[in-house]
Amino acid sequence: YQLERTEKEFLRLASRSSALKAILSKIPDDIGDRSKFLNTIKGIASAIKEMLDALNDVCKKHKDFKKLLETQKKEFIQQSKNFSDTLKRYFKEENADAVFESANRLINYTNAILRNIRMISNK
Repeated sequence: YQLERTEKEFLRLASRSSALKAILSKIPDDIGDRSKFLNTIKGIASAIKEMLDALNDVCKKHKDFKKLLETQKKEFIQQSKNFSDTLKRYFKEENADAVFESANRLINYTNAILRNIRMISNK
């Protein structure tokens, strides 16, 4: 999803969400190489933090989005924690499919945030 808003904070949010989705989509290619996968995980952690920072900026500067985004931010944090827990289990059980599914849920939730911002912006 692309945002049509041109304000700096929305552009940053769009950029950060794209970066997060891009690095999450690398998991299937990187999971077989432990060193590469660990670097990908570090990148994902950084991208999640940057996405949350961008969401916070939008909340601060646009009070009309704050109520929606505060709720979605909490859910995004929960999805991120679920992803982290899935990674921990992966290193014990090596269930790659669970990691793929969890990453996909995080991508879908990131898209949902952008979709909801677009819907509010178009009202």
